[in-house]
Amino acid sequence: MLRNLAGIYYEQSQLDMAILHYKQAINCDSTFIEAYNNLGNALKDAGHVEEAINFYRSCLALQPNHPQELSSLGNIYMDCNMMSIAASFYKATLAVTTGISAPFNNLAIIYKQQGNYAEVIACYNEVLRRLLLMVLSIEGTH
Repeated sequence: MLRNLAGIYYEQSQLDMAILHYKQAINCDSTFIEAYNNLGNALKDAGHVEEAINFYRSCLALQPNHPQELSSLGNIYMDCNMMSIAASFYKATLAVTTGISAPFNNLAIIYKQQGNYAEVIACYNEVLRRLLLMVLSIEGTH
């Protein structure tokens, strides 16, 4: 119930209330991984970057290879212009999941800023390959 209430507050951009309820949800169930991620997102949106990072990392302490948390940490470090750290989290995300292409896109952005165009092209080619596979699998089901 707290999770749903927090989500409604978050959707309405009532971040202080969302943060309060996500924290309450975690207090009720300290293993509730989704609440850590959502709390981190709300804190990040509210400008509490360090606290957001702490909650993302708390989730990783519970489940070290959680792709959403790894990606969220990559995103927050990228927003803070800490590109090397961001890249390490995007690479970690890709090491534990195959179903998403956003980390490749984000790595391409980082590599472009670094002038590493061979890696930019490789990342974008991988994004295109994954999109093509997704389209082919959808087409195969029809």
